[in-house]
Amino acid sequence: MGMSMKRWLRRGELAKALGTTSPTLKYYTAIGLLPADKRTPHGQYLYDMGTVKERFDRIRQLKEDRLTLDEIKDRLKIELLMRD
Repeated sequence: MGMSMKRWLRRGELAKALGTTSPTLKYYTAIGLLPADKRTPHGQYLYDMGTVKERFDRIRQLKEDRLTLDEIKDRLKIELLMRD
């Protein structure tokens, strides 16, 4: 009945799926652009593919519009607030 299952990926798996690099995802997570919702018992970040893909695609769009990462972060915060 419309319940979607989250698909958790490690950073390397996610980077491959998104066509980017693991260091890029690590940096975006560190500066708060991407959410890492969980960690493995060994401390590895786990990402929800659906959530991160949508956010990463939006970051790409905003980078194409020549926004800085700080501007992108601000824009994403505003967009999230407008959803609620």
